[in-house]
Amino acid sequence: MNKFLILILVLAVNLSAQHESIHKIQSDYYARNPHLIESGTLSKEKPDFVYGVESISQKVYGFHPYWISDGTAANYYYSMLTHVAYFSAEVDTGVTTTGGFLTRRNWRTTQVVNYCKQNDVKIHLVITMFANHSRVLANTTYRTNLCNNILSEVQYRSADGANIDFESVSSAQKDNFRAFILELGTLLKANNLQLVVELPAVDWSGIYDITFFTTVNSVVDYYFLMAYDYYWKGSTTAGPVSPITTGTSIRHVNRSIDAYLSAGATASRLIAGFNYYGYEWPVASSTRMAATTAEGVTKTYSQIKTAIASIPSGDKFFDDTYKAPWYRYQSGAQWYQTWYDDSLSMSYKYDAVKTKWIIGTGM
Repeated sequence: MNKFLILILVLAVNLSAQHESIHKIQSDYYARNPHLIESGTLSKEKPDFVYGVESISQKVYGFHPYWISDGTAANYYYSMLTHVAYFSAEVDTGVTTTGGFLTRRNWRTTQVVNYCKQNDVKIHLVITMFANHSRVLANTTYRTNLCNNILSEVQYRSADGANIDFESVSSAQKDNFRAFILELGTLLKANNLQLVVELPAVDWSGIYDITFFTTVNSVVDYYFLMAYDYYWKGSTTAGPVSPITTGTSIRHVNRSIDAYLSAGATASRLIAGFNYYGYEWPVASSTRMAATTAEGVTKTYSQIKTAIASIPSGDKFFDDTYKAPWYRYQSGAQWYQTWYDDSLSMSYKYDAVKTKWIIGTGM
């Protein structure tokens, strides 16, 4: 049996508006559809472009979401990974919260922790908060409670640290969020544990500025840059999920890396995470980057590879501006465009990791 590659968790970023992230969408989807958990729908085929990861000798940070089975995790390519993040323990942000968890999503029993230990791969617990941040962050007692609860969960499995994935934090909570990261990082460091903080591709709220990095760098081991969803399911035009560069827009991988380095993230801490998925949008015409007529849907690498086999060569393209592949097809009168990544587009991203001297890549 072929081994599985670790699932590429679809993480999200904030674009010109605070759109609902795929990360949250998938969490909500499996919460509503628990019968689909561990459904075994992942491809058993290793994506061709994944072999490029092996040439990166620094950090390779992967994610395992709770809805994927332990059986799948047993077949991950652990030799290609330095870290695995278990997604996720969800912070309780209800009106009665005191800084606890709404759910830990099988963290206390998952075999992924044991597999990582057996393969000398560090294991982190992802802590998520998607809304109502002020109910915890604005209360110093609740912040401290959450820090202690995170430490307790990490220590329960003798894990290596925590990963903070708080999405769409408003600018009003900027100071409170920074204080929370400093407090948590100090606590984890005192217990010889690691802290990873996830960064959006574009920091629209101005949370991650020079003050943030100056304050917390000493207690943060890595920053995980979610360098994808520059175009997302709700985009008004079809486009590249993770463009390495663009003509004029600030929304591209090179700009994101440079912006965080300039703000003080430091290359020795910055991990650039990339997508192994694409989006398919219904569009108004066959034109490149045509206007979308409805929301897009996520397509896995396996789904895209199957679809490409039946696409005529004249409808498959590699966009030289964005360094990204895409294809189109027509079903009845409706045109569709799918933008994704392949070995060539990923090679540009891996080159960026190496030429910018950041610590590694993730998926």
